[in-house]
Amino acid sequence: MKTLQFQAIFTEQSQIQQYPKTLQFSNTHKHANCQISEGGKVVECSGGSWYYCLCEQAIPKTGKIVFAFQMISGQCFMVGIGFRDIIQKNNYIGNCGVGYGSYLIRNNGQTYSHHNKDVNDKQLSFTYTTNDVIIMEVSIEHKYIKWTRQNNPLATVQLEIDTSISQELYPCVNIHTSKVKILDNIIICRQNYTQAYINFKLQFILNHEKELSNYKNITISLQKLIIIKRYSKFICFSTYKQL
Repeated sequence: MKTLQFQAIFTEQSQIQQYPKTLQFSNTHKHANCQISEGGKVVECSGGSWYYCLCEQAIPKTGKIVFAFQMISGQCFMVGIGFRDIIQKNNYIGNCGVGYGSYLIRNNGQTYSHHNKDVNDKQLSFTYTTNDVIIMEVSIEHKYIKWTRQNNPLATVQLEIDTSISQELYPCVNIHTSKVKILDNIIICRQNYTQAYINFKLQFILNHEKELSNYKNITISLQKLIIIKRYSKFICFSTYKQL
């Protein structure tokens, strides 16, 4: 049972680690006014309107993925996920809201939902601007997308996603005269981990120290976990180093 728990944790963590490394903006699934550079990691849209650019890699149906976009330049940003077929039918023009196939937050704090009018076009999100990094966590299994502003882990918003549609979801941006970059290395801060959870992590590591030592991509530090348990209000980790 404990071995199965470890394998599940390791599999999910591997997926979280690998996804942002391979993520690229698509040269095909975008508006013609969007230009891709830096090996698919940067998109810049010009022209007189909002335009979509989707990523090449679909969001897995199982598990959880995390990815992040940095606002490089401009003042008009929307970031999130979208159904490629629906957005493509609208010619990648930046329409958003109920029926338009995307789940987005805008830099002015508005939220947009493909299926839920109660949260669509509402001032429910945090604001963000140039140079900010927005981290997105998505689980199709659990039907949610969550956005967090990296420099303030308290700045977060979560929306339900419609998983009844058979189409795949993709990370995307909807921008106007702006530039956005995909980040490979993501730092995530999570607040309010319960004492029980931290105790579980400590006990799990103690029980599986030999097994864990075989996985070179995972760095385990009991000392850091103990410090977190005693003093820290936040648990921070990057996708390339696990405490």
